[in-house]
Amino acid sequence: MNNHHKTLALATLIGISIDGSLQAITKITKENCRDIVAQSKDKILVIDFWADWCNPCKQMAPVFEAFDAKMKRKYICAKADVMELQEFAQEFQVQSLPTFAVIKNGKILGKIIGSQSQEQFDAKIKEIVEGIDLAKLSLQQLQQRMLEAIMACNFEEIQKISSLKQFDINAPFADGNNPLSYAAIFGQQMGQKGVELVQALLNAGADPEFKLTMGGGSFTVMEFMAQVHENTKRMIEFQQTIVTTMQVHPKKMKRAQA
Repeated sequence: MNNHHKTLALATLIGISIDGSLQAITKITKENCRDIVAQSKDKILVIDFWADWCNPCKQMAPVFEAFDAKMKRKYICAKADVMELQEFAQEFQVQSLPTFAVIKNGKILGKIIGSQSQEQFDAKIKEIVEGIDLAKLSLQQLQQRMLEAIMACNFEEIQKISSLKQFDINAPFADGNNPLSYAAIFGQQMGQKGVELVQALLNAGADPEFKLTMGGGSFTVMEFMAQVHENTKRMIEFQQTIVTTMQVHPKKMKRAQA
């Protein structure tokens, strides 16, 4: 390898172009995704899972770009369009957009989901990489972290928070839901991973008979989820009726024209 090629390879690795300017955030494709994940052995990789139709993704774009500009030499920042890379997104259990996956040695250290201020985003990345003493957080902060852990299927975080003396796994949050009801709601969209999520909450001590108070009513988590299930079944029935109506209508039109 001649000197020019060595310089180019080094510049690519640390994110600097030959003229000294910072390179744009790497775009992940089907062709390069494995190579980029492999680079997380040398640096921490942060992947922005986004979609063009996602407004929060667009809001977070300048935040991610600013982070990349500041931390180029410490982190590899990359963007993955979930519409083009659905299987890749599934590998990292992306359920919501935007999701920022922090990866080291090919494994997820943690995730950041949804819109964040620049300060919040930078702090959360640092926390994921360096760790945090959960016992020093307020109850409100712990509840927020539990919700984020449920959305990210972060079983390790769920277990850590649940084990804290100041955190009651069954206590409702401000909106009336509690960790188990959140897990059941989000779990509906996750297939087998959703079942594992609910099981993780039950293993942590969540009580399906715990009574929730929402919308002026009082019912157990199990009763609440049974009602959600019935509503989902009715929605599926309506969708099937609409599909059947669409299928029948052209046939009626053809018969009328014959």
